[in-house]
Amino acid sequence: MYTKNNFNKIFKRHINKFNNKNIIFSGDIINFFPKEINLKNFKFHTFWFHHKKKLLKNKNNKIFFGLFKNNSFTKECNFLIYFWQKNKLENLFQILNIFSFLNKNCEIFIIGYKKYGVKSVFNLLKKWCFLSKIDNIGHCILFYGKLINIPSFNINFFLKKYNINSIIIKTLPGVFDYKKLDNGSKFLLSTLNEPFEGKIIDIGCGSGIISAFLANYNKNIDITLIDSYYSAILSSKLTFKKNNLNCNIISSDVYSNVCGKFDMIITNPPFHDKKNINFKIAKKIIYRSKKYLNIGGKIRIVANNFLPYSFMLEKTFGTYKILLKNNFFKVYEAINY
Repeated sequence: MYTKNNFNKIFKRHINKFNNKNIIFSGDIINFFPKEINLKNFKFHTFWFHHKKKLLKNKNNKIFFGLFKNNSFTKECNFLIYFWQKNKLENLFQILNIFSFLNKNCEIFIIGYKKYGVKSVFNLLKKWCFLSKIDNIGHCILFYGKLINIPSFNINFFLKKYNINSIIIKTLPGVFDYKKLDNGSKFLLSTLNEPFEGKIIDIGCGSGIISAFLANYNKNIDITLIDSYYSAILSSKLTFKKNNLNCNIISSDVYSNVCGKFDMIITNPPFHDKKNINFKIAKKIIYRSKKYLNIGGKIRIVANNFLPYSFMLEKTFGTYKILLKNNFFKVYEAINY
């Protein structure tokens, strides 16, 4: 069984290892951090804005959001506990960044599922630490080791770069469209040929391709990009800088950090939570959109044909139209009258 209880049971078995340690929890912390285990000296590191929001509900939590650039947060840490995620390169990107600001002999726990490839830690991290499997429950495995060599972290090792028309896209592991433009985004781009003006917000900006395309061909727009994932925010910043374009980029859990109203909301929202279909984000975007649209403002959204966005749009706006469709995707538009 792939349950949180397996993680908690493993932690309880090894609770003695945490005595008098200064611990940093990182990785997929929200899904698996065992709340019932009482620890004194611990901090959280996350790449997800909505994780940060949730952790901040406890005012005593010490939290770092994003990429480490110095050791002010990590210098006292002597125990790293990392919750393994599905994307191996995303894990390596985050772990090496943390390792580069830790001290030698820092103890390390890495915990994760077989199906997410956690056994690959042996080869992925062998240059910097020797890990051994010390426990498992079901398909959940716990590895333990110590940091032997401090890596020199170089973000350029992880950056991917590719061109869409005359626009150069820069993107990092874990970001949607990491290796190439996905077909949904490409389909949405094909509907952006008319001139645009006013205030536009791109929700779930990823690499920044949609907004960069709009900004490159429309000089009279004020464009805001938002995403909950720090690597997406950083990728969008790098994309806009590389193309000499201007924008506002904000970390936000959908509208949670957004102020004001817009003339257009544009989005290619995610509908997967790991391997499961999840409409939670799309529902938030659509059902709350009228609050953030000017009168006459539009929402434009691309979706796989089988997704129930027509129902959400009709419920919110009363009517909508399909701008373009093929065998796989539809681009919807609704107006805030």
